[in-house]
This record gives sequence, C-alpha cells and structure tokens, in this order.
Amino acid sequence: MKASGFMPEALFAFFANQDRHIRIARILLLRPPALLLDEPTSSLDEGTAERILERIVRSASRSGQSIVMIGHSPAAIRRLGDYRVTIEAGKVTEDAEVRR
Repeated sequence: MKASGFMPEALFAFFANQDRHIRIARILLLRPPALLLDEPTSSLDEGTAERILERIVRSASRSGQSIVMIGHSPAAIRRLGDYRVTIEAGKVTEDAEVRR
C-alpha cells in the first residue's frame, strides 16, 4: 500500500512501524534458541524503542534465549546487555562484559 490520496503520509508511517512490531512479536512467539536482531528498534522513537527492547530482553530471559543484537545505542546496550563487542572501521575495538 502506498501513501497516496486515500492515506496521509503520517498514517502510512504509523502502519509501517506497526508492521515492525508485529514482525518482532511473531519471532518472539516462535521461541528460537537465539534471537539475531539487526537494529530492531531503528526508526522508532526513544520511548517506544526502550519498551520494545525491554520486552525482548524479558521474553528471552524467561525462555532461556540468547540475544545477539546489532545496535547503535551504547546506552541501551549498557542497560540491557551482558556482553558487548564494539567494531569500528571493520576492527574489534572492545570485547568485554558490560559494566553496570
């Protein structure tokens, strides 16, 4: 569906973001042994991104799943992660447990 005539651009963007939420929920329901997430909250506002990440971590913790996540928010990684690998210009620059 395109954002044209019938559907204003803002409404179209809302539905596009809802699609991302639905895809994440479907993956969580499958309960795979590990979640491989490539920026699962990109293009979401900060509050929504935090809620989504907290739910992913809570669900994985209850199910005994591991999470490997690529992200650009060091604050979120420090708050939610246990281990962090930082890659800059194609080289590993940090490889350590997260300190809280």
